[in-house]
Amino acid sequence: MILYRNIFLVKFKLTHYPIFKSLYPVAGLISFTYIQQLYVGLKGRRLGLAQQLMAAIAQTAKSRGSTRVEWSTGHDNTAARALYEKLGATGTHKVHYVLEGKTLDQLAAANE
Repeated sequence: MILYRNIFLVKFKLTHYPIFKSLYPVAGLISFTYIQQLYVGLKGRRLGLAQQLMAAIAQTAKSRGSTRVEWSTGHDNTAARALYEKLGATGTHKVHYVLEGKTLDQLAAANE
């Protein structure tokens, strides 16, 4: 297995990777790290890889001064939710919004 900037390759095939960013809002607000995506390929699931990735993200977040890590997952993704709860994470009541298609085009055109 090769680790290249948090991208894991086994015999040059992508097996698992995280995409995350540490954010530093205006003074006085909490800095945090946001996980955009956590991917583990089918052959790598149930091997502890996601937990290892989450631990690496937590370590990186702490080293960057983040005091929290945030992410979201689908309500019906019970396997991911079980993992996150096993890690000690708590779900929130935030609502995830999406703009796409015509509504995205309309909003983008509003300032033209």
